[in-house]
Amino acid sequence: MARLIVPQRLSNAQSSIDTTLPMTCTIESSYVVDGHGGYSIRVTRMSNDPLTSWIITKRYREFVDLNNILKDCGFNFELPKKKFLGNTDQIFMSERQKGLQAYLNKLVEHVELCNSLIVHRFLDPHSHRTNYPESALQHVSMFIRSMNNTYQIIEPLFHFGILIKKLLTPAINPYRFPKIHNWAKQGKYFNFNGYPIFYYDSNIRDTTANSKPTLLLLHGYPTSSIDWLYMRDELEKRFHCIAPDYIGYGLSAKPVSFSYTIFSQVDMIEELMNSLQINQFHIMAHDVGTTITQEFLARQVDNRKYIIQSTVFLNGGLFPESYRPFLSMKLLKTPIIGVILQNILPRALFSSALNRIFGPSTKRTQQELDEMIDLLFFNAPYNLLQQLQCYINERSINRDRWVDAINKVQTFTKNPIPIRLINGPYDPISGKHIVDRYREIITNPDTCLLNADIGHYVNLEDPENTLKYFFNFHDKIST
Repeated sequence: MARLIVPQRLSNAQSSIDTTLPMTCTIESSYVVDGHGGYSIRVTRMSNDPLTSWIITKRYREFVDLNNILKDCGFNFELPKKKFLGNTDQIFMSERQKGLQAYLNKLVEHVELCNSLIVHRFLDPHSHRTNYPESALQHVSMFIRSMNNTYQIIEPLFHFGILIKKLLTPAINPYRFPKIHNWAKQGKYFNFNGYPIFYYDSNIRDTTANSKPTLLLLHGYPTSSIDWLYMRDELEKRFHCIAPDYIGYGLSAKPVSFSYTIFSQVDMIEELMNSLQINQFHIMAHDVGTTITQEFLARQVDNRKYIIQSTVFLNGGLFPESYRPFLSMKLLKTPIIGVILQNILPRALFSSALNRIFGPSTKRTQQELDEMIDLLFFNAPYNLLQQLQCYINERSINRDRWVDAINKVQTFTKNPIPIRLINGPYDPISGKHIVDRYREIITNPDTCLLNADIGHYVNLEDPENTLKYFFNFHDKIST
C-alpha cells in the first residue's frame, strides 16, 4: 500500500529578526569534544527582545573556511595561527579564544558584510539555510496530488538526489575569476529592507564624478552590472555612472522568500538613488532593465518626484506581443517545474542557452560563460530562477501602462524625456522584430540598428558602435 510522505516542520525555526540591527558576537566558553576544540559564541542583534540572542558553536576549522571565502571577496582579517600539536591545551585554547574574539570584533564592525549571506550562514545558520529536500518534496507532493490522485509518493530518494546534485554542481565561487574579483573590490553595498545590494559607483575611480551628469546603468537577465565593464571607461569620461545588481542578481542578496517583481526592483533602485542624493539622471537599460525603465517612466507620468533626463533602450522585451522567449524560459517561470529544472539541469545547459542569444561571430568563451553562470547561481536559493522569471508575465499584465509611458514622457510640457532604441538585430528574442514594432506604435521613433550579426548583448558584443549611437544621441539632445 502506498504511503504519502508528509513533510515535518523544522522544530528549530526562529522568529524573524531585524537584520538591520547592529550585531555583537561574544565567545563565552571553549570546550574539547572527541579531541577537537570548539567555542560557544553568543550572537546578539542589539534589541530588548531576548529572541534576538542565540548561541552557536564553532570549531577553528570553520573560522578558517569563512576567512578563506572572505579573502576571495577582498577582505583580509587576521586569524590566530594554526597549531598542529597541543591545540586542545587549555592555555593555548584560552589564547586562541582571545584571537578569535578579536577576529569577530573586526567582522561585526562591517555592518554591510554582516548582512551578507556568507556571514549570516556562519553566525545564524538555523535562520539562513534552505532545507532543499523538504521543500522539494512539498512541491512534488502538491504536483502529484493534482493529477487526479493517480499517483502517490512512496519513498523520497533523498540521498540519491543529493548525490546527483553534487555530481552535477561544482562549487560556486565567482571571485575566483580576476575580472569579477576586481569588479567586486570596486563596488559598494547599501541596505534595502535588510538585504545588502551591490552597486558600482564611478566616484570610486573618478574624483570628478559628482560634477558630471548621472547615468543609471540597468543590466539584463540573468546577468549583472559587470555587463557594463567594456563600456565603462568611455562612459565615465562624460558621466557619473551608477550600476546596481538588482536583488536576486549578481553579488546582491538573493533571499528565498521575496517578491521579485519589477515594482520591487524599481523601489530598490529609487531608494539607492535617494540614498546617494541623486534626484535627476539619465538611463541606459538592457533586457529586463528596459522593463524596469518602463516602470520608471510610468512613475514619471504618475508623479515626478525625481527627473529622468533621457533614456536609451538596448535589446529588451518592450512589447510582450513581439517578445519571443525560448521554451526553456517559459518552463523556468512555471511554478514547481521551474524549481525542479533549476536543480536538476547541469550548468552547461544554462551556458549553452545563454550563448544562443549572441551573434554568430560574438559567442562568449567558456570562461566568460562560466563567469556569468557563477554570478547567477552564487548564493542562489533553490527557487531563484522561477521567481526572477516573473517579469515575463508582468510585461503582459502591465503592457498598456508600460508601453503608453514611452509615448507620454516624450510629450511632457516641462522636461520631456527623449528616448532612443539601440538594437542588435540578430537577437532571436528581442532583435529587429522589436524595432519593427517600436516603429509602428511609438510616436517619432528614434531607433538605431547595429550590424546584422550582433545579437542580444550589444553592450558586450559591439560596445564600440553602441557607444557611438549612445553619444550621438546625447550630443543631439544637449543641443
